[in-house]
This record gives sequence, structure tokens and C-alpha cells, in this order.
Amino acid sequence: MLADLGLLYCAFFWGVTFPAMKILVGIYPPCWLLFLRFSVGSAMIYVFFHRRIHASFRKVLKGGVVIELKQDGRARSEMKSILLKHRVKPVKVSKYCIGITLTNPDARPGRFKEKVRKIEKQIKDKLL
Repeated sequence: MLADLGLLYCAFFWGVTFPAMKILVGIYPPCWLLFLRFSVGSAMIYVFFHRRIHASFRKVLKGGVVIELKQDGRARSEMKSILLKHRVKPVKVSKYCIGITLTNPDARPGRFKEKVRKIEKQIKDKLL
């Protein structure tokens, strides 16, 4: 019943905002309207689901996180400094290949076996 009401509310809200957006596009830039729409939507999702979001993040973070840093070789990275401060060593690796290797039990690690072991060791060391 609650799910049905939620879908009804979503359909109503979506239908009402369409004509408003059509009018507002003539006044404001579309990118600004999209930003506003996604911001309001994200805030509403957080209001209704913040407990579930926090609980799921706690579960995910216990297993480890892959962080991709893109930077110019000469530029200083604040995130890299934070990670090094917490003794998280950088590992250069293809996130796609490692992701497949770690999430698909049928995939063979092959040449990524050594890097997978490094990642698993870092996760184990941080959890103990």
C-alpha cells in the first residue's frame, strides 16, 4: 500500500513539474534547472532514506573502497596526502579488470592476482 502511494506521488509530481519546467526553460538556462531538479530530488531521497543509506554505507566501507585519483603528475593531491597519512599505499591498476576479478567468482585473476592480493591484504590489515 505504501509503495503504491509512493508511485502515485512520484507520477503526480513528475506530471506536475513537466509543464512548469517547459515554462521555466524560457526563463532560466536548462543546466541550472537540471541542477535544481536533481538537488531537490537528492535532498528528498536523503530525507526519506537517510537511515538506510547510512547503514548500507557502513556495510560497504567495512569491505573496502576503491578510490580513483586522477591528477597531473606535478600537482599536489589532498586526497593522496590523506590516504598516505593513513598508510594506504597506492596501487596502479585497471579498476575495470580488478572490479571484474573481485566481483565475479567465475573470472580468472590471471596477471592481476598479485594486485588482488595486495588489495585484499590492505583491507585485512585495516579491519584488524
